[in-house]
Amino acid sequence: MLLQAAYRRRLKTDLERWVDCGLVDRASADAMLADSRPASRHGLVTALAFVVVILLGAGLIAIVAANWQDIPRELRVAGLW
Repeated sequence: MLLQAAYRRRLKTDLERWVDCGLVDRASADAMLADSRPASRHGLVTALAFVVVILLGAGLIAIVAANWQDIPRELRVAGLW
């Protein structure tokens, strides 16, 4: 997302310079800039981040469950709150 925003800023400045030089007309520049917008904010990176968070949470729960008897009683009670 951050890289795409930087790319769009650079593209906008380049297109304005090219329009001023006469290399590209204004309608084409606007069309190119509109086409560079992302179709959706949710993509592969978001899906992978969601899966990673779920797996880390499951791992933490598994570690606590495997060591439940070794955890002091007071800490177990405090963890349930």
